Amino acid sequence: MQTRSIDRLLLCISNCLIFSACLHDLFVVKYRTDIHLISRWLLIIVVIFYIILFFLTRVSSYLFSKTFIFSTSLLLSFCLSLSTFTLITNTVSSTTNFVLFNFLLILSIICSFLSNLIHLLNNTTFYFIHYNELAELIGYCFGLYITAQSISVYYLLLSLFLLIITLRLRAFHGFILLLFNLGYFYNYYTPYSYIACFCFLVRLIGRPIIELYFISLTSLERWILLLHLSSSYRVLFQRFMILIYCLLPLHSIYIIGQTVRFHNEWFIIVPVFIISVAIWFIFRSLTCSLLWMLSNKLIDCYLTMVQANNADEHHKISFTKLMASRGIRYFGLIAWPMLVCSTILTCFISLLHYDTCTTYSLVLFLLTIDFECLVLALVKQLTSIVGGSCVGYALVEPAVETRDNGLFSGSRNVQILSQQDAYESSQRCTNILNGLERFMANNLIDIFGCDYSSSGVSMNFIDNKLKTFFARRTDDGRHYDTYIFYFSGPTCDNGDIILADNQKITLNLLFQWWCENESSSSSRLILVFDTYHSHKWLKQIRCQTFNNTCKPGVYIVLQTFTQQKKMPKLIELGQVHLGIFTEIWLKLNMTDETSKTSHDSNASWRANHLEPKCSFSYYYPEFNFRQPTSVDVDTYLNEHLFLKRLHFIYHLLTYIPSLFIYPFLYIFNCIKRWRFHLLAPRVIDTYHGFKLFVR
Repeated sequence: MQTRSIDRLLLCISNCLIFSACLHDLFVVKYRTDIHLISRWLLIIVVIFYIILFFLTRVSSYLFSKTFIFSTSLLLSFCLSLSTFTLITNTVSSTTNFVLFNFLLILSIICSFLSNLIHLLNNTTFYFIHYNELAELIGYCFGLYITAQSISVYYLLLSLFLLIITLRLRAFHGFILLLFNLGYFYNYYTPYSYIACFCFLVRLIGRPIIELYFISLTSLERWILLLHLSSSYRVLFQRFMILIYCLLPLHSIYIIGQTVRFHNEWFIIVPVFIISVAIWFIFRSLTCSLLWMLSNKLIDCYLTMVQANNADEHHKISFTKLMASRGIRYFGLIAWPMLVCSTILTCFISLLHYDTCTTYSLVLFLLTIDFECLVLALVKQLTSIVGGSCVGYALVEPAVETRDNGLFSGSRNVQILSQQDAYESSQRCTNILNGLERFMANNLIDIFGCDYSSSGVSMNFIDNKLKTFFARRTDDGRHYDTYIFYFSGPTCDNGDIILADNQKITLNLLFQWWCENESSSSSRLILVFDTYHSHKWLKQIRCQTFNNTCKPGVYIVLQTFTQQKKMPKLIELGQVHLGIFTEIWLKLNMTDETSKTSHDSNASWRANHLEPKCSFSYYYPEFNFRQPTSVDVDTYLNEHLFLKRLHFIYHLLTYIPSLFIYPFLYIFNCIKRWRFHLLAPRVIDTYHGFKLFVR
């Protein structure tokens, strides 16, 4: 049976289990207590309509399949809502019926999770929200209407809708807000079955959580997809976001103001509330203006990129580099402290009504904070991943596959190449160098050098070259954020680089050179090795066992490949050689990744019997680009008339975000390291225009 058929079968079983559980609960158990939410005649009509729709999908699946899936999701969430919020006494409802209801739902949860997992193994297309998730929310709202629930539950569903988008945008606060929403529901509502609520939650946000691991698009690339909308929709979305950012917290504060006047110490709380709202209004006006200007700059950058790429298809402009050249990073740094202070003021105002809060005011606060943190996540991305500097060096030597137990092993076989083989090897090396030069120029990476040696290199040459490369600085005297060292050539069986003067470069020696430079404490070193045995270094880098004298915060990455089982035979036949890995790697990194799926890249690797591998040092997840100095920000402020007026406010507020974040910085870094090493994504974006393929 095909994987796609298994996915559909599990989904069908999950839907049948939910329908059976709700059918037994609504029309058997609750009918005995004279709770008639839906008449049986209406149920028969719905079932007949559903059967007709099912047969229509067999006739024309293209026209009716999505309608069938939408109707199924809507019907099941509607039934779950009715079962969840219709309470009956325990004396009438037997324990057996309740256990059966929960058991069927638990089986449904397992099948639904497995179905989403198998589906994402074969299809990694990204959507902000699927139509079946929208149907789940609509159906649940219909159930809430029939059971006459309060309006705060509707706002909680709206918060879950925003949470789906938050998770898909990989915002840093997604799981924290999920816990807040669950805590709010647990404290203020008593459903008939918590298992039914959990079942609805898994069907709603289970897929976005799994997609965090399977879909390789970065947070910024997911935001950029919004810019692919047509011009009218793009402007409409921009104005809608700004309007919601202004009106939603304003409505929340208005509701809070209605409750604080009932506080026992109103003579203290009310004046503090009025003063806080006045300060908040000033900050909100500034942040709305800055967000409007920032969104216009992003749209201008996108339109410029599209026009330039359409004019020259061979030289694609990186959106990240274009944003850096337009000063987006500086603009984000200026807006960041004001956005953080505005959000802190919103939280402070909400704390004033802690003793007089209602379910409605709390859920409005959750919705407001969710949306504000979503905007904060975007601005933080722009300040942390835009504008990084990078320098690259490439060293290429001809190499053939040899088998030995070490460099000086007596079992080493010398292979003499024919003139034709030597010419083809030299031609491959030349093509590699040309491709690397185009790659670096296309991504605006400073080229330190691209060296080719047909007779090998000496230890003296590579020692001086790499030490000079690692000490390289930008024109203004700062260290580069990223150093890329590419190597393709002969290696020992343990991965060590073979030199011409009967010497070798071990991993220990290579990183000893790197750690001797001051740049190793704040910059990262990316090694891209296209050799037959470099994968032997992967475990050493991951465990950081290469050099005990290395600094604990060193940031090192090794990108290479491993051979599949057929690879040795193909090498002996001459069908596989060095350079294929580089060719695929460059090809995947010089295309528009937002339009490609990870399934396409996997097919490219498998077709050439290669498996990309990437290993990271322990502290690599803590790496960040260097922030511009205060002098650089002042220069940018003075160049713009509107921003020049915010000079004093920026310097007054610039350290406030650090005061709230710094005490938790160690915890954040530990969580980031744990999450990265345990659930490392398939593709890592370096934010220099190219990516690293983990597996």
